[in-house]
Amino acid sequence: MEKEMPELLKIDFECPACKKSEISNKKIPVLRIIQKLDECFKTNDLNSAKKLLEYWREEALSIGDLQGELSLVNEMLGLYRRTGENALAEKAIVRALELLSLLDMENTVSGATILINAATTSKAIGKAEDAISLYEKAEGVYRETLGDDDSRMAALYNNFATTLTDTGDYERAEKLYKRAIEITSVEIERLPDCAVSYVNLAHMYEKAKGREEPMIYECMERAEEILETQELERNALLAFVSEKCAPSFDYFGYFLFAEKLRKQAREIYAGN
Repeated sequence: MEKEMPELLKIDFECPACKKSEISNKKIPVLRIIQKLDECFKTNDLNSAKKLLEYWREEALSIGDLQGELSLVNEMLGLYRRTGENALAEKAIVRALELLSLLDMENTVSGATILINAATTSKAIGKAEDAISLYEKAEGVYRETLGDDDSRMAALYNNFATTLTDTGDYERAEKLYKRAIEITSVEIERLPDCAVSYVNLAHMYEKAKGREEPMIYECMERAEEILETQELERNALLAFVSEKCAPSFDYFGYFLFAEKLRKQAREIYAGN
């Protein structure tokens, strides 16, 4: 690299095993970039994460590394979703779909996973119909390649159901949420995702049947029980889920537990 690189963006390019540069053959060091990105997420440093991804995407573009660029654009989808930068998110969606086509990856598992990420981001920026089309395409690929109990199916069902709720297709959404819960409830490491599905299902019941629907509070109490599980690892996933679910607990009147979740997220981020 000829230009001076800010300290934040510096990556150790040398492969310890082979003592050769990892940016040979016109490839950016994706694995090392993702490792550094994870460090940013562990402390909730989204500004540094953004700088890191945008810098290295430009490097990928400059050397024509389409696969490397796709990996970073996929990460950008989630980041811009979290930061609420809708214009940047929309551009990332368009570019991700272009790259999937150029690389002939649309019918692969990894390609379908990127489609789900793009769909989730489409929903987040108010393009629910686009999201449904992307989810349906990803579901077709997953069904052909994965077992029905695969955790990736659960993530698809949960996110797809959220979009269906927005469009008023409550019956289909309920079925998908319940299927996601079935898959994630059997593995301790997936329980935070299970809690998210219960919270989302509670919101769906409110939209479909009104605030007095008893199933709302059954779902929220089940989510609370899961997030109180002592065996849960206090990691970045639990912090993210705690932060994500807290507003819903506030909304449905579980004020003390909502504050407990916020405190838990702060402590986990500070500890990392």
